Amino acid sequence: MEGFAVVAGIVIVTVLVSSYNHRARRKWRQEKMLASFGKKPEEADISFEQIRILWEKTKEENGLDDITWNDLDMDTVFGRINTCVSWAGEQYLYKSMRDMDADPERLASLEEKITWFGHHEKERQEMQLCLSELGKREDSYYVPDFVTEPEAFELEHAWLYRGLQVLLLASLLWGIAGGLLFMDARMFSPFIILFLVNMCVYALKRSRYEINLAIIAAVQSLVSLAGKFAENEKICQGKSRESFKETEKTAAKLNRVLKVLRKRQQSQYSTDVTELISVYVKGAFLVDFVHYNRALKEIKSHRKEVLQILFLVGELDMAVCAASFRQSLPLWCIPEFAEEKEIVLKALYNPLIDEPVYNDLELRKGCIITGSNASGKSTFIKAAAISAALAASIHTCAAASARLCPVDVYTSIAIRDDLLAGESYFIKEIRSMERIIRQVDTGRPVLAVIDEILRGTNTRERIAASTAVLRYLREKGCLVIAATHDLEIAENLVRQTEDYEGFYFCEETYEKGLTFDYKIHPGICRQTNAVRLLEVFGFPEQIIRDARKSLGTERG
Repeated sequence: MEGFAVVAGIVIVTVLVSSYNHRARRKWRQEKMLASFGKKPEEADISFEQIRILWEKTKEENGLDDITWNDLDMDTVFGRINTCVSWAGEQYLYKSMRDMDADPERLASLEEKITWFGHHEKERQEMQLCLSELGKREDSYYVPDFVTEPEAFELEHAWLYRGLQVLLLASLLWGIAGGLLFMDARMFSPFIILFLVNMCVYALKRSRYEINLAIIAAVQSLVSLAGKFAENEKICQGKSRESFKETEKTAAKLNRVLKVLRKRQQSQYSTDVTELISVYVKGAFLVDFVHYNRALKEIKSHRKEVLQILFLVGELDMAVCAASFRQSLPLWCIPEFAEEKEIVLKALYNPLIDEPVYNDLELRKGCIITGSNASGKSTFIKAAAISAALAASIHTCAAASARLCPVDVYTSIAIRDDLLAGESYFIKEIRSMERIIRQVDTGRPVLAVIDEILRGTNTRERIAASTAVLRYLREKGCLVIAATHDLEIAENLVRQTEDYEGFYFCEETYEKGLTFDYKIHPGICRQTNAVRLLEVFGFPEQIIRDARKSLGTERG
């Protein structure tokens, strides 16, 4: 009796400690989420190879291509926005930023969620706690692979496992029957042989099976969470809950099938002797492989619904993330989409800059930006492109107000030569510009953002070719923002045509250096500062003097 009391006491203490730790962890997560909301995310290592899997498997046709994504430093922009607490949220955020789907219905639904979470702290925290149950385990990011191509994850020769399973069971019954009738233990020999054969098969295939179990566990957590959102109105409300209700039956069915394998995955790490014996007995009967292939069959027949659940869950996490991003900005707005081909941004800035300078942009045709080095041209044109991209993805612009038509954003900014491919800088430039022209020729609205067009060739041909390309883009109706140091290009397009307006950035000089206001001005800048910058950075006086002499600006 005393022993029973001791055991009962240990069990009670264990339950109480476990319950206390669970509540403590939950409270810690709540406090962390509350403290981080509306704050700039801490820098973190992000595995984009894994995060981009969902986008790669489901990408739209006219989103941001790799060149544009890299030109705009969108990996860094993603990191600046990303406060998602789940793998599904991160993948859906990345997909949204790449696809730029400006569908009005989608954006209206997203805005409803962002606004709700921005104003309801308690509900937001509860939602984040539920989403955090998915976590960000490495295997989970391969769920889109698993769902879209389950055939690639199937264990080969499924019929063989079923056959071996039946034979083992039949040999066991044979041994039992023979033992009872003839009292001969040798009747169990076929069973022992088949048991060993099955164990060898299980051992050979177990490694691949166990790797995939972690992904199945992530799918099970996902559909389980969908069922939770469908049932609990306090956690998930409005149209979101209605969407989850539509997937409720599929989620419940998949949850029942996958839960068996989830338990098997958890039992791998058990230290309980009976559990370990159970693992090997079930392994010999190949129960795991049969369950596994059945689970794959169910996922295969419901892949569309599972993807829908992934999108729904991911969008909730992204909506909380977007609400936090907005509150972390010094200035933001909800974009207004126009039918006219225009982009009008007031107090525009680059969200990657902590203390930005605001500028206005009214783009209804072409815009040529000139100006001296380091005056802010590249930052400005990137800011415009980033806001156009974020408007169509997270319905948020880094500006005081934004009115724009939905556009495909294409850039040609950070060109690099490719020695491995044997392509020169100029060939890379041509390829970059050619893809923009090809997209413009489809007739879709395009925003082309170009920095130093065709700089990789001689001055005479650069000016002629660049002028011709930029004129062609405008003739096709493309909205163009082009920055250049070539005043001849600006003169050709601004003075001689009505397709382009001229703007510039400049600096103020003083005795010991330069100062920039980073403000945009109308017109064409004729001021240069390259030699002055050499002087500011301490280049030898002989270099400065020779350079000024060549320019005809040598000081007396």
